[in-house]
Amino acid sequence: MHFAKRDIWKLFYTILILSIIFIVATSYLLWEVKKEDYRERQETQVSSTSYYLEDLFGQYETILDIIGENILQEDGTIEKKRKLLDQILALNPTLACFRIYAPNGEVIFASSNIRGETANIFETIKGEYFEKTLRSHSMVIGRTYYMHRMHDLIIPIRKALRDKNGKVIAVVASAMRISKKSKFVRLLLLQQNHIWLLKDDSRYIQFYDFDKKHYLKPIPKERMEKTLQTVEKKYHTTLREIKEKGKVVTFVHNSYLTGKKSLITCKYLKRYRLWVVSSTPFSVIEQDFLDEEVIILLSYIFIMLLIYYLVDIIDKNEMQKERTLRTQAVTDSLTHLHNRLYVEKWIEKHPEKYILFFIDLDGFKNINDSFGHEYGDKVLRIVAERLVALVIENERELIRYSGDEFIFLTEYMSDIQIKKVAEKILVKVSEEIVIDEFRILLGASIGVARYPDDGKSFDEVKRYADLAMYKAKEIKNSCVIFQSSLKEEYLRNVLIEQELKLALQKNEFFLVYQPQLLANGELYGVEALIRWENEKLGFVSPAEFIPIAEATGIIKDIGRFVIDRALSEVESFIQQTGRKFHISINVSAKQFAQHDFLECFLGKIEASSIPNELICVEITETAFIEDQSHVGFILNDLRRKKVLVSLDDFGTGYSSMGILRSLPIDELKIDKSFINEIAEDLHAKQIVYSIIIIAKSLGLKVVAEGVEKMEQKEVLDELGCDIYQGYLFAKPLGKEELLKFLKEV
Repeated sequence: MHFAKRDIWKLFYTILILSIIFIVATSYLLWEVKKEDYRERQETQVSSTSYYLEDLFGQYETILDIIGENILQEDGTIEKKRKLLDQILALNPTLACFRIYAPNGEVIFASSNIRGETANIFETIKGEYFEKTLRSHSMVIGRTYYMHRMHDLIIPIRKALRDKNGKVIAVVASAMRISKKSKFVRLLLLQQNHIWLLKDDSRYIQFYDFDKKHYLKPIPKERMEKTLQTVEKKYHTTLREIKEKGKVVTFVHNSYLTGKKSLITCKYLKRYRLWVVSSTPFSVIEQDFLDEEVIILLSYIFIMLLIYYLVDIIDKNEMQKERTLRTQAVTDSLTHLHNRLYVEKWIEKHPEKYILFFIDLDGFKNINDSFGHEYGDKVLRIVAERLVALVIENERELIRYSGDEFIFLTEYMSDIQIKKVAEKILVKVSEEIVIDEFRILLGASIGVARYPDDGKSFDEVKRYADLAMYKAKEIKNSCVIFQSSLKEEYLRNVLIEQELKLALQKNEFFLVYQPQLLANGELYGVEALIRWENEKLGFVSPAEFIPIAEATGIIKDIGRFVIDRALSEVESFIQQTGRKFHISINVSAKQFAQHDFLECFLGKIEASSIPNELICVEITETAFIEDQSHVGFILNDLRRKKVLVSLDDFGTGYSSMGILRSLPIDELKIDKSFINEIAEDLHAKQIVYSIIIIAKSLGLKVVAEGVEKMEQKEVLDELGCDIYQGYLFAKPLGKEELLKFLKEV
């Protein structure tokens, strides 16, 4: 108890230390994010304001161009032209007045409203920027002046008017009147961050607010140069490049207007030689940060106090929770049966002898796939309730092991009693299950093993019961009691799998060839059959090692070996005997699943001198069942290359006669199981006859395999079979035997 208590408080102090580190790191990140937010906000505002100002000044520049085009026409009196200026002023109240100057600076004429303070301002600024205007092709903006009487700001604007040859013929001058209610002021003053304008050439503030002191003197040259050097250093570029590209730049510096450390963002308007500037004092950013940081710290303190309170409660109630957890740990939450963790406890109470039933539901996956996992869970609960009825003695225990697997542990009993109990389980499981409007039928496969007769530990007994269950799966809804032969079969399969992995490297595989003859006794071709001779296992039947090779994926390498060896050896047989004949090569469904099978196979036969029309690929119905569209695509390509296709073991699987019409095949092989009884069993004869009739109607050749008796051949002759293969004619032959056979036939 004390140890557990120390542990939980260690956890609390660990959380406390880590959380403090986290809070410090979070605060630092919050500060960085806050600065970044202000930077992004200022840059967005400066960019959008710059676009607006360029558009606004562009509008005024267009007005000056229009005035130039209309006023300087030769026709019309001065009064008429002045009247036009007055009309333009009436339409554009933000413009204070107009004057038209000759290139030498003399006034040609002006709007009629120039008088008083307006006239004085024009006189004051008459020479300012005039020479610069004559040299510029764009509108020139003058420094800002304060109008005492109206409490407005005046920003002079000028534009040189040129003839077709580019010669200045006049200068049109006006003044933007900036009042406190203007859209211009609302844009610059009413944003979150105050935006102000600065003239680059004169260093005068173009606009900040309506306090005249800001417009009386320029920013000191040294101070402005120092500020711009800070920008160049931060962005590793020149001021010229920043101006040319109109970059938005942000940096930290003491503000000229407030004298406080500020985050400053600016952008240069090259056409009008203006800096658009936005600044936020660091004190504002810090206050914003602190407002959020206080909330975080208060939340942190509250959470830590809450954790402290919870840890204290956990400490006081730990023993009770441990007891609850111990119970839950060995209980399945879905069925409320004991789970696999309970096994050890049961074995501790029953150490001498017991029987283990390993129960796996048949078809349960289809329920989940068809109805959903919710219905699957309901089915498991119902099955568990039915099986619980069998647990009527203290010596028995039902456990949900995993998924749809149950373990039934019982007292030791005889095989006859085991079968009776298994029968009761199968009957219970097989009863119809009704959920909502659905009626569900299930079965079960049961494997049984005995302790200590079959295994010396639970894991060993369970493993052998599992082996027996998989044997029962082959029959479905049945029970298999573990026998030593199952263990031997399992161990042999393990050994086969291990030896298969090295068989190709050891060159243990070889091919034999079983001849195929026409009805008149002439040679039609041979089927290549693989054989395996292993130093540990001896001769291993293909029926034994091929399924294991397919399950482990080794079949792909074996398949490539068969194709290479068969084409090479048959090519040699043809060259030695001068006789051409068909060669049939078996290809498994796993080989067809390889993405490069077709390309590799066609490459092999193209490299061989055997004509394509003499090569036949034998496939089983399994290949079509796994992926009919993919296999059909490959077979169509083989047919285009004139390679023959044979459907092997027809009638033993799931295919119907309809599959013969939909797939590109040339040959049908009737399975040996039908041939065995064809001479004695009329039903077998009728089945073979039906297959031959349908095959003939589809233009397919028919091969009968496993022909061992003359009576079988005579019946097949009568039914119209085309090709024969079996021990009646020749067993599978090695290379030397086949060469001799080819010379004799």
